[in-house]
Amino acid sequence: MKKVLFLGMVCLVLLCLRWSLLPAAWFGLDGCPSHWAVATGYADACRFQAPEDGTSTRLEMLTWTSTKGSTFRLAVYDDSAGHPGNRLWEGADITYHGGEWCGEDVTSVQLTRDAYYWFAFKTSAFEEMCYVGSGPANSHEWKSNQAYSDTFPDPWGSYSGRNSNRYTLRMHYSAPTGTKGIIEIDPGIIEGGLIR
Repeated sequence: MKKVLFLGMVCLVLLCLRWSLLPAAWFGLDGCPSHWAVATGYADACRFQAPEDGTSTRLEMLTWTSTKGSTFRLAVYDDSAGHPGNRLWEGADITYHGGEWCGEDVTSVQLTRDAYYWFAFKTSAFEEMCYVGSGPANSHEWKSNQAYSDTFPDPWGSYSGRNSNRYTLRMHYSAPTGTKGIIEIDPGIIEGGLIR
């Protein structure tokens, strides 16, 4: 009886360990086929679709280069008829580390399956950031005259320009079930993520 109980406990521990090592769910972009010099004084936002219901856990951006001591900030908006709408979350300063995913924990955004969300950012210095061109039409908007020290606008309001070149941003989230896999949109580029 003790042996059976011991084996049962071992199996339970191994199952929990396997679960914890599985990749978390995320949506957005991965990869750095291109990079673009992002100037200060702008707020940029890129549109992404949530693959399922869930709760956000982290928002990240893939950097290309790093100016010593520079920072950037992130925000999340809901969608308003194809434009950024109301601000759902705004983060603090994040230090650049060139060529790495840099981000911040976000635990307050409730995600709805197939709904669109806009991931926004501002930079404190002139930086090269990773982006993926030829995305969905008008899936990237920006606003000028946005001081880094100011809060992100709420609501977003009018825009200064828009195109289909989205920066490499992704949101990690927890979900009740794992129903989605990887969605490949171009060789080497991934939109969507692995789900446990």
